[in-house]
Amino acid sequence: MDFVDFTCVDYVHEAFISQNYSAWYSPLAGSLLHTRYNNMQSYRQAAWLYQQMETPAHNNLTDIESIHRAIWHIFTPGTPGDQPGGNSSFWLAQSAIASNYNSVNLSRYAILTPTNLGPSGFQEFLVPGPAPEPASLVLLATGLVAVGGGMAARRRRKDELDEDGYDA
Repeated sequence: MDFVDFTCVDYVHEAFISQNYSAWYSPLAGSLLHTRYNNMQSYRQAAWLYQQMETPAHNNLTDIESIHRAIWHIFTPGTPGDQPGGNSSFWLAQSAIASNYNSVNLSRYAILTPTNLGPSGFQEFLVPGPAPEPASLVLLATGLVAVGGGMAARRRRKDELDEDGYDA
C-alpha cells in the first residue's frame, strides 16, 4: 500500500481538501521561477527524501512522518520536532549529503506552487511527475509493431524479387 502521492514542503502555509487551489506546475528539471523558494538544492534534498518514502523499507507511518518533518525543516527551519519514535534529524542529515541528493532524477518530480504567494497563500507541494498513461503506451506499442511489420513485409518482398533475378 502506498501512503504518499505528494507532500507539502512548507510548514507555515495550509491547504484543505475542500478549497480550490490555483497553482503553477514547475517540473523540477526545469525553471523554478514560479516556485516559492526558488532553491534547487532544497528541492533536490526534498526530492531525495520523497524517494525514501517510496521505498518499501520506509513506507510506514513513522518513517513517513519523520521524513516529512525533515522536508519541512529544509524549507522552514524551526519546525516543531518529531513525534515519539520519530527521527527527522537523521533524515535531514542524510538529505544534506550531496552525493545523496545529487543522485535524484529531477525529471520524476514537479513543484505545485500556489499562484497566491502571500501570507494567505496555500502550501507548496512536491509531486511525482506525470507518467505516461496506459493508453498512450498501447498506442506507441501499436505504432512500433506496425512499423516493424511493414519493414518485415518490405524485406520479404525484396528477398522474393532478388530470388527471381530481378534487381530491386
